Amino acid sequence: MSKNLKILMIASECAGFAKVGGLGDVVYDLSTELARIGQNVSVIIPYYKVIHIEPVFIDAIEVVFGDRIYTANLYLVLKAGVRFYFLECDAFFGGKYSEVYIDSFVKKKGPFEDDAKRFAFFSTAVLDILCSFDDFSEINMVHCHDWHTGYLLSLLQFDSKYKILSKDVTTLFTIHNLSYQGIRPFLLVKDSKKLTSLRSWNSDLFDTITNFENIRKVSYPYPITALSESEYHKVIHSKNNKQSEIALIKKLYVKNGREYQLKDQLTVDDEISLYSIFLHSMILCYNPMRAAINSADLVNTVSKTYASEIILPNGKGGNYIRGCGLENDLRFLYDNGSLKGIINGIDYEQYNPLLLRNGFCYTVNNWDEIKALNKKSLLLTLNDRLVTVRQRIKKKFKNFKRVNNHLSHIDMEKWLHKPLIVSVGRASSQKVGVLFEDYNKTTMVIEELLKRDALFLFVGSGEFEHSLDILNAYPNALYLTAFEYNLGIDIYSSGDFFLMPSYYEPCGISQLIAMRYGTIPIASDVGGLKDTIEDGVSGFKYKMSDNYRENLIESVDRAIKVYNDERQVFKTMQLNAMKKQYGWKESSLEYLAIYHSLRDNKNSH
Repeated sequence: MSKNLKILMIASECAGFAKVGGLGDVVYDLSTELARIGQNVSVIIPYYKVIHIEPVFIDAIEVVFGDRIYTANLYLVLKAGVRFYFLECDAFFGGKYSEVYIDSFVKKKGPFEDDAKRFAFFSTAVLDILCSFDDFSEINMVHCHDWHTGYLLSLLQFDSKYKILSKDVTTLFTIHNLSYQGIRPFLLVKDSKKLTSLRSWNSDLFDTITNFENIRKVSYPYPITALSESEYHKVIHSKNNKQSEIALIKKLYVKNGREYQLKDQLTVDDEISLYSIFLHSMILCYNPMRAAINSADLVNTVSKTYASEIILPNGKGGNYIRGCGLENDLRFLYDNGSLKGIINGIDYEQYNPLLLRNGFCYTVNNWDEIKALNKKSLLLTLNDRLVTVRQRIKKKFKNFKRVNNHLSHIDMEKWLHKPLIVSVGRASSQKVGVLFEDYNKTTMVIEELLKRDALFLFVGSGEFEHSLDILNAYPNALYLTAFEYNLGIDIYSSGDFFLMPSYYEPCGISQLIAMRYGTIPIASDVGGLKDTIEDGVSGFKYKMSDNYRENLIESVDRAIKVYNDERQVFKTMQLNAMKKQYGWKESSLEYLAIYHSLRDNKNSH
């Protein structure tokens, strides 16, 4: 076994500093657990302006990106035995780019137009730091997370500037969510200042990576094989003759037996429309997720079932999200033992039911009475609680007035002894899209659910928040666009059931938190949900088969029946859920074993 591991986590977010989703939790929790067991761990993320810390300034570095030289500053915070580094550059992480992620779609730009260049710059700067800063000279294990670090792995593989570094370090790439891939065109016309294509970031890398063999490892995947090498070079390099390029794209579609009608009004100089063609033809686009998958020494996902799902193509209708076009690459890795699945954990000190105002645990004799007291307290004081949340997060509580008005018409006393079904999470298609599918010719799934004699309390924001506001038109439902940590914990701990009807779920952390507080999950049988919930034992699962809408309703009905008619079974399931152990200890040891294996393999060559 290799000794003296020096691990560097590279990610777009990290809990405790800048967190948007589960990725941030994993980066922080895994790093601190590895440090707890004696490992040398560092983490580096961008220093977004939304981060409020008092770090130590380390040094500045000049980074060549596109046709400019940018000055970036590196800062350090020591916490829980981990060295947390923050890369500051206002051009990419300040001003209009102060948030962790930028929604280019809202700004009427192309997909990932803003974030792709931001994280390409971040990737370049991190590698330059690894090559030149003493603090990083002994790093030998680089752990990259999600598409945001794909460009870094491309640089490490294809850019001669980092050739020596690539021989010294070993790389692990973790897929947290395959659906987000950060795809951008290889090149766009007059793009040097806008930095919206790979060539505008690094023209030398563009020349290397667009070699006919290399591009197969990093491109938007499908029809590239339909072109001959000579045809391909005309497409990728003949920028002076765009009519010829468009003709080749048409030819590509004929060769693939597909019909595609170019818009008549498309002009040769219409860059946005030309980019539209790139996306539709699925050629001439750089895919950092695919690049990472094919460049890293080993790839892992955040659950074993998700690893087995993503080697399959997506199902019909988009509701069976699996390989997202990368299934062939992933199947090759899977068959060769280079695609692993390691379940995420949660911080059991952070999510500790004994720390609640009315603390409980399965080791406490009357835990069920105390949990019921929490439910009563939440429901009867919810109006006052929400006023306090509004004062804290202000405009982020977008539907406060509607919720406040709706609450005045709900008799909470009526619901104290009926099932409380809660949901806390992103209001995204992945998480709640099924609720707005047709259950029958006249009713959506959500409308069918709301016919049940139960109280529904949902919290979350995202693209489906306007759709979810339908809950506030029902006497047995409430939907809050606001998320505030303490309120979230109270909802997790007070619910009887936690609804998680995901189309797909790489791992899922919400069900782990819910079970920690004895709140029984009702979830789809996919990804990490399948790995962590035992149907009829610690939760209720339904199959994502052709009848998944009916299966979801049936699983909710099963749960309500157990609550109403089988109280001892209900209590036993709560107890089973609380006894489940999904901390980071076991998972961190699995990661550590992979690190050592990769280093041993590197040292033997």
